Amino acid sequence: MGTFLITGVNGFLGHSVLEALLRTGNDKIIGVDIQEQAKVRGEPTRLTYKRVDVGDSGCIKELIDLKPDTVIHLAGVLAKSEDVRSQLELFKGNEGSTHNMLQVARANRSHFLFSSTGLVYGNQPGPFFEDTRVSPEDYYSLSKYCAEEMVRFFSMRYSIPSTIFRIAVLYGPDQKASMFIPSLVSAINNNEQFKMTAGEQKRDFIYIDDVVSAFCMAVRNSVTGLYNLGTGNAVKMIDAANMAMSIAQKNDLLKVGALPYREKESWEYNLNSEKFKRRTGWSAETDLKSGLEKLLKLKAY
Repeated sequence: MGTFLITGVNGFLGHSVLEALLRTGNDKIIGVDIQEQAKVRGEPTRLTYKRVDVGDSGCIKELIDLKPDTVIHLAGVLAKSEDVRSQLELFKGNEGSTHNMLQVARANRSHFLFSSTGLVYGNQPGPFFEDTRVSPEDYYSLSKYCAEEMVRFFSMRYSIPSTIFRIAVLYGPDQKASMFIPSLVSAINNNEQFKMTAGEQKRDFIYIDDVVSAFCMAVRNSVTGLYNLGTGNAVKMIDAANMAMSIAQKNDLLKVGALPYREKESWEYNLNSEKFKRRTGWSAETDLKSGLEKLLKLKAY
């Protein structure tokens, strides 16, 4: 039995990892988030909740004193604006918070797990392997890559066991509706038009349950290293949209070409996850059709 400290427990991924770990084992779990209380079902007795801004270095001593065996750092900031204020928030929320949590891990010799993004590979031909050249093209992916480098530095200098996951396009219930699949499902559920580009971009969509299972596997088995988490099967966004509309039998709602492509569009976002599969036996089990069927059945969004 150990003590897990999880940051960002009210976020999409953090909430899902927290509940999965609460369902299994007898470990003590400390949930950390900037919001007033944890959004979990029931009143789990193994959960201690701390309202903390992990981007503020003032939190380090308090969290060190909790003596976690494992730190799962899932808190972060996603911002698309290019203004200076947003850039500063990104680096505080992603790189700064990672540095703070690494200090906690260093003091306690904790296993450190970090959620990064496949966006660090930038706009180049896929599939992406862990040794593919890194080429961030926006401030979000740059901040995540800088945080990765911080994890590697601490791991090397202070012998902290660490795990970095570069995650493909995550989707599932309770995700923010601004993302592509939640927006698509929301339009279907509300019988509204769904406007999109011509949709020739390829995306590797991975269902939340598959990513959570990878984190749980790494935690329970002390797996360390850098790994991609994806399905390895990127699909065109137009095909994903058509698939969802076909499942719901609402093809008339789709308005293809109504929106322009972004100025710096990523065309082939596809992550190869064979490295983690060889290490653990893990692979993504939910194909896109099954994932969309789950969301539409749940009436999500």
